[in-house]
Amino acid sequence: MAEPESAGRPPRDDLVRAIFGGDEPAIEVREADGERPVMAGHFAVFDEWTEINSVYEGQFMERIAPGAFAKTFEADRGSIRVTFNHGKDPSLGDKVLGTISELGEDNRGAHYAVPLFDGIDPLLISGLRAGAYGSSFRFRVTREDFKKQPTRDGAGQLPAWNPKGLPERTIRQAQVMEFGPVTFPAYAAATAGIRSLTDQYQFGRLMEHPDLLRALAGQAPETEALPPEEPVPTSPETAAPVLPEEPSRQTPPEKSKETAPVADNTFYRTREEMYAREHELQANLSSLANEYPGTMPADRQAEFDTQSDQLRDLRAQIVAAEARAEIVKQADLKGEVEVTTRPWTPPAVRQNKQDDVLIRDMYDFGEIRAKSRNPEHENELLRSSALRAIDGAELVHTKYATRTECGDALNDLIRGDVDGDISRRILSTGSPTYRRFFNKMLAGQPGTAEELRYGAMTGLGATTTTGGYATVYELDPTIMPTSNGAVNPYRAISRVIKTTANEWRGVTSAGTVATMVGEASSAIEGGPVLAQPAAIVQKAQGFVTYSIEAGEDIANLDSQLGEMFVDAKDLLEAQKFTTGAGTTVFPQGIVIGAAASTTSSATTTVLAAADLYALEAALPARFRPNAVWLMNRYVTNKVRAIDTAGGAQLYTENIRVGLGNSTGPSTPLAYQLLGYPVAECSEMVASLAQNGLIMVLGDFSRYFVIIDKVGLNVEPVPLMFDATTSYPTGQRGLYFYWRYTSKVLSASAFQILKGA
Repeated sequence: MAEPESAGRPPRDDLVRAIFGGDEPAIEVREADGERPVMAGHFAVFDEWTEINSVYEGQFMERIAPGAFAKTFEADRGSIRVTFNHGKDPSLGDKVLGTISELGEDNRGAHYAVPLFDGIDPLLISGLRAGAYGSSFRFRVTREDFKKQPTRDGAGQLPAWNPKGLPERTIRQAQVMEFGPVTFPAYAAATAGIRSLTDQYQFGRLMEHPDLLRALAGQAPETEALPPEEPVPTSPETAAPVLPEEPSRQTPPEKSKETAPVADNTFYRTREEMYAREHELQANLSSLANEYPGTMPADRQAEFDTQSDQLRDLRAQIVAAEARAEIVKQADLKGEVEVTTRPWTPPAVRQNKQDDVLIRDMYDFGEIRAKSRNPEHENELLRSSALRAIDGAELVHTKYATRTECGDALNDLIRGDVDGDISRRILSTGSPTYRRFFNKMLAGQPGTAEELRYGAMTGLGATTTTGGYATVYELDPTIMPTSNGAVNPYRAISRVIKTTANEWRGVTSAGTVATMVGEASSAIEGGPVLAQPAAIVQKAQGFVTYSIEAGEDIANLDSQLGEMFVDAKDLLEAQKFTTGAGTTVFPQGIVIGAAASTTSSATTTVLAAADLYALEAALPARFRPNAVWLMNRYVTNKVRAIDTAGGAQLYTENIRVGLGNSTGPSTPLAYQLLGYPVAECSEMVASLAQNGLIMVLGDFSRYFVIIDKVGLNVEPVPLMFDATTSYPTGQRGLYFYWRYTSKVLSASAFQILKGA
């Protein structure tokens, strides 16, 4: 049997659209001496694509074509009413505001002029003058073009005005029943544009017909049903809203209880659970539709059909639940039904108990911004959303840090994110859509329109980067802890600061001096002036090549590249944290920044126990409690050779314990030398040569600072070419870069043993 022409089309009758704000006011009031004020404006605009996302109508893109109102303005002008809030205002009711003096079409859309009657509430007149209302109209579609599949260009890409790949409706002809000013709905007040108010209008009508509302809510009165041959009378004013049918789908049986199972056998005990599932189903269907713009494989089509059924059934339950909640509210009944004033924007995430703001999609910056009260509140919502996002994150760097350490590091990073920049990066790079885009980018595969939009947003707009694509935060070694406690121990023993700025400024002091004074004596200056050391982060870079086959065949290429990033970063930083010049683009290494604090060994090319005691004695007392030894493995073995019997007490434990140098997660500094932990660094000198800087003892945790600008970025090179033949090599490239630096805040906090 052929599919009916109307299958899958949205409803046509009793629809409501409104204009709020924009470049031109939706409504203005013209005034002339001695005459009634005239309300004028536009209630519709032409050729402006708008997303309709309605429980009653469904989800699709819509525009109004020029000429759509020509017939109704000519034939129906005498019957079109001008009302406030479509005749549902508690004060004015369905009273007409005035007679129409102008009604027509211009280049923008449908325009009108209405001289207002005397006696209209001054509050309404003042609000119209101030532009506090939107302009709305109620209509029915009499002719339309409806496309179930979205428009695409020659390359198969979706247009900018329909990035979700939704069905498209062009209204060619419409019959207008009424128009006039309306108040801003709760969910549309933050932004300007065209909105569908059909849900609000239909729900308001239901409140005027309690029996119909109870029937929808599963509480029908005990009355005798009409015979089958005698249809229930309906009219535009009494008909119950009908959910839009989808292609080739049948309407599921009506559920009588809110906790009844849907097609996937899920029970919903609260409306928040319904809303969360509705959002999930919408996202899944949109992803499938974008991935398969043509014919879907049989298994994917079955999945699409099943989830379409579930979504329609779930929306029916939501409508029933909201109806019951409204009954409880109107009747002032007691019960466990939660009453909400925002029935059609259901959220899924409760941020915290103090701030009762609900976020439906934690990765949606637009929603977070719209629901925030001010910039500070927006940052709070960003932080709470980021904390929620990391709850179920797959932490791939557990080779270098334990899962607990990764989680603690991320929590500390987000909670200290005052400006919200780090939270934005975590949310933008952690979204499932961006992760898909990132993996497709590595494999050289085309992304969907939604994925490309996320890629563009995350590459340039939503982060503090200057180009390229942001690395998924779970792979990013500038965000996740990656120090392994051996070979490159600096991040384990030093002060590490994460920032989104290019320059870091700290505060240091050599300390203050306290004095004893007599009674009623004045204070004495006892401290030095505070210093403000500064450090500017510099760019480090790397380049990885991989074959086209590897990009296509290796499923977890992203996580393997993450390990390469960590390895390359560790090797470079171990060198620069040790011997970096501290000028131009280079970080300041420990042996350069603390070069003024040296103690020479007693004998050339010989290391004796006395040298170690002398070095420890030269370190000022205030820096000893947190001091750590830093030396090459070669030197630690020379130290071990000094004390073969343990008599010199260089080690507080027996020499057989050995030096802990495991490459596992955050190896503790298990070995003690003169009571201070020992850290191995492969970049320290492996000799006892004359003038060689053999080892360091000092307070790294407070006076050697590492500054990371959060974010490792990548730029793909689609094809590599042979340098000699200039022919393609069958490889792709990945250029990655990050910014960091290091600095010694006080040379006095360290002592370096120098070969005599």
